[in-house]
This record gives sequence, C-alpha cells and structure tokens, in this order.
Amino acid sequence: MLPKSAHVLIFDNFYSSFTNAKKLAQRNRYFIGTCRGDRPSWLFEMVKEKGDFDSSTRGNHAFLVDVKSNVAATVWQDSATVHFVSNYG
Repeated sequence: MLPKSAHVLIFDNFYSSFTNAKKLAQRNRYFIGTCRGDRPSWLFEMVKEKGDFDSSTRGNHAFLVDVKSNVAATVWQDSATVHFVSNYG
C-alpha cells in the first residue's frame, strides 16, 4: 500500500533513465518506464554481462536490482531489445 503522499510517475523512453529513477527514489517518488538502449547505464551493462541474457531468442529476459538505490533494471527480447527501469515496489 502506498503512503498518501506517494506519487507513481510513468515515463516513456524519452525521459527514462537509471539516473532519473535514482534521483526520484531519493525524493520518495516511484518511477516506472522503458529506457532507450543507447543511454549508458552501468546497471544495464551488468544485466547483459551476467551471461543469462540471450538476445537471439524472443522472450528471454534478465534483471538486476541495485539494492543501494532500490532501482531495478530489466532487459527482455521482443522483436527488439527492451530496457525497463523501476524503483517501484
């Protein structure tokens, strides 16, 4: 259950980034959104380096959570690779 003062912000890939999710988490704002693959993020690089993400097969996915900032990054393969970031939950 969200506190009465909590806000959930949902962004498209133009505004979404790991940095924005982290900054909003520090201000007690929840963030959900897809991200562009060309924006640098060490969290997405770590997801891909874990070795359990295979971009050749549709439906594959991998995720990683930065416990320090409470931000999760997910990568999954659809017809293109989709990047998703959230500090919600």
